Amino acid sequence: FTLYAKFSSDMITEFTTKEAAKIVGVSDSRIRQMVLSGEIDHRYFGRVLVITQKGITQAINRIDGRSVREVKTSIKNAA
Repeated sequence: FTLYAKFSSDMITEFTTKEAAKIVGVSDSRIRQMVLSGEIDHRYFGRVLVITQKGITQAINRIDGRSVREVKTSIKNAA
């Protein structure tokens, strides 16, 4: 369930913390910890915390230590 999404070329560019956690493969609380420590890009939509697409990329890099290109390649190879 997406509370808020900005659409650009039919792609969602902002995610709830639960959605971000699912994408990155960590818990919702870990995403919130990364926000509080300033590790990932985010913003508030009213009282709802949303993680930007840039924040997702930053989280993947922080968790996995891999570059975005390596992540995209591994996703493509898994399909």
